[in-house]
Amino acid sequence: MDADQITTAKAKIKETIADACAKALIDIDSYTGMATSHPYASPEDVERAIMTSRAAQDAVSTIKSDALIKIDNIAKEMQTDNL
Repeated sequence: MDADQITTAKAKIKETIADACAKALIDIDSYTGMATSHPYASPEDVERAIMTSRAAQDAVSTIKSDALIKIDNIAKEMQTDNL
Protein backbone atom coordinates (compact mmCIF):
# COMPACT_ATOMS: atom_id res chain seq x y z
CA MET A 1 0.00 0.00 0.00
CA ASP A 2 1.21 3.47 -0.73
CA ALA A 3 0.91 6.40 1.68
CA ASP A 4 -2.36 7.68 0.18
CA GLN A 5 -4.01 4.27 0.42
CA ILE A 6 -2.88 3.92 4.03
CA THR A 7 -4.23 7.37 4.89
CA THR A 8 -7.55 6.64 3.18
CA ALA A 9 -7.91 3.27 4.90
CA LYS A 10 -7.02 4.80 8.26
CA ALA A 11 -9.67 7.51 7.83
CA LYS A 12 -12.35 4.97 6.88
CA ILE A 13 -11.50 2.73 9.83
CA LYS A 14 -11.55 5.68 12.23
CA GLU A 15 -14.92 6.76 10.86
CA THR A 16 -16.31 3.25 11.33
CA ILE A 17 -15.03 3.15 14.92
CA ALA A 18 -16.49 6.57 15.69
CA ASP A 19 -19.87 5.61 14.21
CA ALA A 20 -20.01 2.34 16.15
CA CYS A 21 -19.09 4.09 19.40
CA ALA A 22 -21.68 6.81 18.82
CA LYS A 23 -24.34 4.15 18.26
CA ALA A 24 -23.27 2.34 21.43
CA LEU A 25 -23.53 5.56 23.46
CA ILE A 26 -27.00 6.25 22.06
CA ASP A 27 -28.07 2.71 22.97
CA ILE A 28 -26.67 3.11 26.49
CA ASP A 29 -28.60 6.37 26.95
CA SER A 30 -31.76 4.77 25.61
CA TYR A 31 -31.58 1.78 27.93
CA THR A 32 -30.71 4.01 30.88
CA GLY A 33 -33.71 6.18 30.12
CA MET A 34 -35.99 3.16 30.01
CA ALA A 35 -34.59 1.78 33.27
CA THR A 36 -34.77 5.04 35.19
CA SER A 37 -38.23 6.03 33.97
CA HIS A 38 -39.89 2.67 34.66
CA PRO A 39 -42.76 3.25 37.11
CA TYR A 40 -41.74 0.31 39.30
CA ALA A 41 -38.05 1.19 39.47
CA SER A 42 -36.87 1.65 43.02
CA PRO A 43 -34.42 4.42 43.90
CA GLU A 44 -31.74 1.72 44.19
CA ASP A 45 -32.58 0.43 40.71
CA VAL A 46 -32.36 3.95 39.29
CA GLU A 47 -29.03 4.56 40.99
CA ARG A 48 -27.70 1.21 39.77
CA ALA A 49 -28.84 1.98 36.21
CA ILE A 50 -27.13 5.37 36.27
CA MET A 51 -23.89 3.97 37.66
CA THR A 52 -23.92 1.14 35.12
CA SER A 53 -24.57 3.64 32.34
CA ARG A 54 -21.60 5.75 33.40
CA ALA A 55 -19.36 2.70 33.54
CA ALA A 56 -20.52 1.60 30.08
CA GLN A 57 -19.94 5.08 28.65
CA ASP A 58 -16.45 5.14 30.15
CA ALA A 59 -15.73 1.70 28.68
CA VAL A 60 -16.86 2.77 25.21
CA SER A 61 -14.70 5.91 25.41
CA THR A 62 -11.68 3.89 26.53
CA ILE A 63 -12.14 1.30 23.81
CA LYS A 64 -12.56 4.02 21.17
CA SER A 65 -9.45 5.86 22.32
CA ASP A 66 -7.37 2.68 22.43
CA ALA A 67 -8.58 1.61 18.98
CA LEU A 68 -7.81 4.99 17.41
CA ILE A 69 -4.32 5.02 18.90
CA LYS A 70 -3.71 1.48 17.65
CA ILE A 71 -4.90 2.43 14.15
CA ASP A 72 -2.52 5.41 14.11
CA ASN A 73 0.37 3.22 15.23
CA ILE A 74 -0.35 0.56 12.62
CA ALA A 75 -0.60 3.20 9.88
CA LYS A 76 2.72 4.77 10.94
CA GLU A 77 4.35 1.35 10.98
CA MET A 78 3.02 0.55 7.52
CA GLN A 79 4.21 3.88 6.14
CA THR A 80 7.64 3.35 7.68
CA ASP A 81 7.85 -0.14 6.17
CA ASN A 82 7.07 1.33 2.73
CA LEU A 83 9.99 3.76 2.84
